[in-house]
Amino acid sequence: MRTTTTSRGHRARAALFAPLAGLALVVSGCGASGGDEDPAPEPTAEQTEEAPEPTDDGTDPTDAQEPSDGGGEAGSDDQTGASGADTELAAPGTQVKVGEPATIHVQVLEKGEEYYGYGVVSTTVTEIAEGDPSIIDQFDEDDKSDLEGMTPWYVKSEHEILSFEGDPNADMTPSLEVQDAQGNRVTVGISFGGNLDDACDLQLFDEAKPGATASTCTVVFTDGEAPAQVAWEGDDKADGDDNPYEDEPVVWVNEG
Repeated sequence: MRTTTTSRGHRARAALFAPLAGLALVVSGCGASGGDEDPAPEPTAEQTEEAPEPTDDGTDPTDAQEPSDGGGEAGSDDQTGASGADTELAAPGTQVKVGEPATIHVQVLEKGEEYYGYGVVSTTVTEIAEGDPSIIDQFDEDDKSDLEGMTPWYVKSEHEILSFEGDPNADMTPSLEVQDAQGNRVTVGISFGGNLDDACDLQLFDEAKPGATASTCTVVFTDGEAPAQVAWEGDDKADGDDNPYEDEPVVWVNEG
């Protein structure tokens, strides 16, 4: 597989991922790294003798959410965003238009493990735009043959962390799937080490904390028709085996 040089000076390898029946392809960005999770505060002498005092917002501190239960409301030790944004998750089966936000969640590892992180994230698929056909030249000969006559599309999304707990280096970027009108995954092009096109840029969270923002862009290919929708099918860690979003994903519908 040949390499190409991006404008950022990286050597980027372009690869083609085609949809395969019964196989879910998950391509991760930067993984979690960094220091240990902040330890829980030690109880005071008074707290060991009596029930904990309510927090400033009137909630019981013992009501913090276990993210692995999945599909519920989020809680993260009072780490809400500066605007006090609502952290209630979008219900399974929620449909919004491209350009509208939906509240979802992301979990890295299990609670108690090093580098664990859990965040509630407001995600907006902002645009599905036709891309530059010349990016096909960045792929190797076999992939270029497969892509002949296909149209590239840039699927852009923006993300804001509403609440968070855990290691600040945990990657809170949600995994989204670009689909056709029948709900099938479309062909995805991935560049390792750089962008396929500077018009389709990636800006990860600098740090996982409330108010932090990120933007992502996925390059996909179709036979000409624009992708019909983008789906979030839950989070394996946060939603567990009974993931309600697997059969009823949150969907951003492309009406453009």
